[in-house]
This record gives sequence, structure tokens and C-alpha cells, in this order.
Amino acid sequence: MAQEKKIDKRIGNQFWKLRSKHGRDRLFATPDLLWEAACEYFDWCENNPIMETDFRGKDAYEVQIPKKRPFTLHGLCLYLGASTNYWKEHRKAATSDFLAVVTHIEYLHFQYYFHDHHFSNLDHTPP
Repeated sequence: MAQEKKIDKRIGNQFWKLRSKHGRDRLFATPDLLWEAACEYFDWCENNPIMETDFRGKDAYEVQIPKKRPFTLHGLCLYLGASTNYWKEHRKAATSDFLAVVTHIEYLHFQYYFHDHHFSNLDHTPP
């Protein structure tokens, strides 16, 4: 009997490589750069669904079912290479132009969560 290779199912989790910034200096010089980075994160979420393993049919074939990856502030902060504390402090000290972008991102997060939680099959807990 041929020995089957064990496959690490975590191999596809390469989220840590997606940091948009490395280093300790100011992460974004302009609100537009912050918005562009947030849009990159949103695109990444849309293009990289969470794959759920299920078993179907009388022979219980293993299938991978794509599930929408929710936008989260924690996920965004991880993508940006910042902590959630950084986000909160940045929000407090933001100029009006930065505050407009930060607030818009937070509203998008809330709307996305609210819509998916209440009107779709996305099964997750609140942020």
C-alpha cells in the first residue's frame, strides 16, 4: 500500500507576508496613502476567501467551500503592520483629513459586518 503524503493545510495561510509597511516611522504620509492601503486590504479579503472543508455525498468526498472573508479592524491593522492601539491613538491625534479617512474605514467595517451578519450566510461573531 502506497504511503500517502501528509499535507499541511495551513500552507495556504500566508497572511503574515502581506504587511504593507515595515519599520517604525509614520505609516502613512497622507490620507490618500492610508486609503490606498485599506483598499488593498479590502481587495485581498475579497480575493482570498476562507476555505471551509466539508464532506459531501454518500461517499463523503472532501470539498473546499469558499466563505467570504470579513473585513475587520484587527485584520486591517495586521495588514498595515500596526497594532489596534496604534489605530486608536492615530484616530485621537488625527487631523481632519486623516480623521475623515479613518472614520470612513470604520464605517465600511461596520456596514460590511452588519450587512453580512444579518443578511447572508457568513457565520462569525461581532468584532
